Amino acid sequence: RAARAGRAGAAMAAQRFARSAAAKTVMFNPESGSELSERGKELQAEMKQALLAQQKEDEDRLVEVKAGRAAAEYAKLKKKAVVEAGRMGKVSAVDLAAALDKLSLNADGKVIAALHRAFQKAEGAPCPSAKALLASVRIHLATLVAVVAGKPDRMALILKELETYTSDSDGRVDACVAALPKIVQTMYDADVLEEEVIMEWWAQHTAKQPELEVEIEPAQAHAEKVANDLEKANKNVKAAEVRLEECKKTAKLADKEVSNARTGGNPTSEEQLREKEARRADKHAKAALAQALPKHVALQKTAGELFNELPRAREAAAAAELAVKANIAITKALTPLIEWLAEDEDEDEDSDSDDE
Repeated sequence: RAARAGRAGAAMAAQRFARSAAAKTVMFNPESGSELSERGKELQAEMKQALLAQQKEDEDRLVEVKAGRAAAEYAKLKKKAVVEAGRMGKVSAVDLAAALDKLSLNADGKVIAALHRAFQKAEGAPCPSAKALLASVRIHLATLVAVVAGKPDRMALILKELETYTSDSDGRVDACVAALPKIVQTMYDADVLEEEVIMEWWAQHTAKQPELEVEIEPAQAHAEKVANDLEKANKNVKAAEVRLEECKKTAKLADKEVSNARTGGNPTSEEQLREKEARRADKHAKAALAQALPKHVALQKTAGELFNELPRAREAAAAAELAVKANIAITKALTPLIEWLAEDEDEDEDSDSDDE
């Protein structure tokens, strides 16, 4: 919150500065004393564009913040709903609706809990076969009818969760996506879902494909870059380790030479020169060691950061690939049903026209 407040304050300050600058750049024609000069008009236009750009940036940032907040709230609700669904133990499908009413979940939470209860009870879960997933959804259909209660926003939630669940892993994409046409058809026939909501979700689903495909290449490139950087960093660490050991050895020898060269009494010029050279070498050795040690530590830190980043980068790349794979698989599986629904809608419109 403090960070957001700081950004908002900075944005307001920038706007005030721009307005002030715009006011100061108003130039009057020396002859008339009233009209703006050409340069004044240019500066005024530039300032206006700057203000509009700042306003657009602030609006986009606000949308982004709201979207992030909504996503966080939904994730929190879903986590709670899924946990509650898992705690129901041996509650039967017949008693599920009553059990859900006792939970401290809002209406959306109960929809999520009911659907995930069907997912959890499917034979072979967490990665059931298409047949098992369909069977479990049918068993819990009455509860889904009750919790959705004909509300379009809850229908959209059902479709969102179906898509998310079947897209969660390669295993589910391969095993569960095939069940989607019959699941959606079953829910449509039982009035859990309505045609208008399905078609609206379908438009959003198919529109995502280009965006998802665009994300793959940068994610893969980032993962590859991190891997290459880590390889170089490890080589640098090894080289630094060798250099550090050399500096330690040189410093030790130099220190020993200083002790051996130390003179007393009336040393000869030759002995004095030897001691001087030994101390000079010792000074250089210690300086080199002082540089090698922090450099080695810094390189180790960089390698450690890259080592931790690599799994995340690879996971992000794999997730981007999975998202495209799942989207394509779902699109392919549901296209015949969607086309049938669209044809059915056209026939209804033609029938209405004939009646008129």
